[in-house]
Amino acid sequence: MLLIEMLKCCKLKCLNDVN
Repeated sequence: MLLIEMLKCCKLKCLNDVN
């Protein structure tokens, strides 16, 4: 679903920001 993809993107972005 698109929602899951969006969540994945958000998580990745969050991780990237923290990194």
